[in-house]
Amino acid sequence: MDYQQAIKKPFSDIKKLVIGIVLNIIPIVNFISMGYILETASLTLSKKNNLPEWKDWWNLFVHGLLGAIIGLIYMLPALVVGIVAVGSGVLAGLVTGSVLEGIETGGPTLIGAIVLVLAVAYIAPLATLLYVKKWKFGDAFNFKEIFKKMLTPKYAVAWLVTFVISIAAVGILSIIPFVGSEIGSFIAGIIGVTIIAQAYNEIK
Repeated sequence: MDYQQAIKKPFSDIKKLVIGIVLNIIPIVNFISMGYILETASLTLSKKNNLPEWKDWWNLFVHGLLGAIIGLIYMLPALVVGIVAVGSGVLAGLVTGSVLEGIETGGPTLIGAIVLVLAVAYIAPLATLLYVKKWKFGDAFNFKEIFKKMLTPKYAVAWLVTFVISIAAVGILSIIPFVGSEIGSFIAGIIGVTIIAQAYNEIK
């Protein structure tokens, strides 16, 4: 993977970057910026290193929305387990009058929910990339292809680098009041999908 090229990509066209950042700040409208990030992944899969043009905004919105829905679907099991954990813990605490009993009851299930969240965080970028490849929603649930790619060292390294960059970008830029995290997430999104798509192309 060309990490240097991926890190430079968001800054290769400042005008496109600024448009993405502005859109990413606005709720609902930010699905357009999400779609743009996915379009960047699509170009990378086609081995094109340029940022996409800002056009067909409705398609960008739809792609971003569907990408978010894919992530939500993958996250549902973790959400359900988390709700069960909190609910059972609160109920046990109320019945027994003991906070400790509530923690002991809901704690193990909550740990399970956290493990599921981490698993989804690892799988979801690859699942979304499969959607981007042909823009077919169902391809995001091609579990045979997902497991084939996710178990490779190349994907694991690409995901880890992307994760670190995302945490750093959002963490550092969050010092900017109100909009810092949105700026960081857009920049990190462009870098991340580029790295993940490069890894996908290299995995045989």
